[in-house]
Amino acid sequence: MLQSALDWVCGYGGADCSKIQPNQECFLPETLASHASIAFNSYWQKLKHQGASCYFSSAALVSESDPSHDGCEYDFVP
Repeated sequence: MLQSALDWVCGYGGADCSKIQPNQECFLPETLASHASIAFNSYWQKLKHQGASCYFSSAALVSESDPSHDGCEYDFVP
């Protein structure tokens, strides 16, 4: 389920998934959960003011803490 949600958000969903491509700042750790977190955040930040949901069939949730790490910066749109 997580892979299909990631595929959707990086495709039809319009998230910026460039950061999780090989040799980019958020490629490591190279795990499905880590890549999905970056992609879901990109989608949420882009569309949250337009009424978007961040549910993804229970695969995501909104967090108040900044998960940025090791040069991988999560986007934030106030």
